[in-house]
Amino acid sequence: RPGASASASENRVVVGGESESEGDLDEQELSEGARARAEAALARRQYDVAIDQLSYAMSLVTDSAELYALRCEAYMAKAEEAADPTPLLKRAEEDAKRLLELDVCADAFFVAGELCERMGRPEQARVMYARAVEEDPMLSVAVVRLCMLTKTL
Repeated sequence: RPGASASASENRVVVGGESESEGDLDEQELSEGARARAEAALARRQYDVAIDQLSYAMSLVTDSAELYALRCEAYMAKAEEAADPTPLLKRAEEDAKRLLELDVCADAFFVAGELCERMGRPEQARVMYARAVEEDPMLSVAVVRLCMLTKTL
């Protein structure tokens, strides 16, 4: 398993630096450990590690909007450094669509707006930011992005 190492002689798994019996950890706990490792990897700009950890977490907990949002952000960050960002942005788009299926909230619309901007779809981005502001008028970063896009369109 990504993010977990098991010894053949001991049925033990190392998660987040702590060794516990595999039977003692449920899928939610394993997912949370993978998410924590992914967030640390993102902070270190280790996007492949973050994506792998998030994919593992998502294999355990399939309906977490937060995991889809984080992996979408990881794909977008990796795309910024890629010679050809298109495949990474397409993967981010798949995650953004699933995110919006799981959770119609300001943060989800904001992530979708960021992605639309990066994909060169300013009108769609404006719509997503407007929905984010509609859901949460205090989400200042969405208000700023909405104003900037409205001004340029």
